[in-house]
Amino acid sequence: MKRNRNSHFRNDDALGVALGDLTMNPLMIFFFLFVLMAALLVPRAKLNDDTEPPPQLGKLHVEIEWPPGNTDIDLWILPPGAAKPVGFSNRGGPACDLLRDDLGTANDPMPSNRESIMCRAAPAGEYTITAYYYASSILEGPVPISVIAIISLWNDRLNRYERVHTTTVELAKPKEYATIASFLMQDDGTIDTGSFNTIERNIFEKR
Repeated sequence: MKRNRNSHFRNDDALGVALGDLTMNPLMIFFFLFVLMAALLVPRAKLNDDTEPPPQLGKLHVEIEWPPGNTDIDLWILPPGAAKPVGFSNRGGPACDLLRDDLGTANDPMPSNRESIMCRAAPAGEYTITAYYYASSILEGPVPISVIAIISLWNDRLNRYERVHTTTVELAKPKEYATIASFLMQDDGTIDTGSFNTIERNIFEKR
């Protein structure tokens, strides 16, 4: 009987393949489990990041906006117990700060006109917010300006700001001011919505 001289090598090759399979299979199973665990953990970490509440920058936020153009409207606020209001010439106080002083188109490439004030704390008492028509450089002369004002309060339960009041005031000419709103902040840090009024009050007079 003629013997196949390659059979010995074929048996050795088969044995090597079998041993290789026994070695690689656990490694493949381990690699598969590692990929599966990574796929399960990454979305959970991302979910935790997405649900993390935003930082609270302040308790009370006030913003005004007026039409594009070279007009300068100033936002002012008089918190309870303050000796003078916070605005462009007095940008910071014990509780509130002017975040942005918009001069119209002067040194400002953005077409929108906005100013905002943030109160880090909101002590109880009466707040008065005023818009002041500082200047206009429009060639045709001063024009009446409609100023939109938004008052927002931080909600601890929802972890976000909630808009509590929106209004529009009209300013006819420079050096004219209008009360956006006066209201009462309560001891629990909420606004008495029934206290909102626009009774004219000169917050710039010396106290």
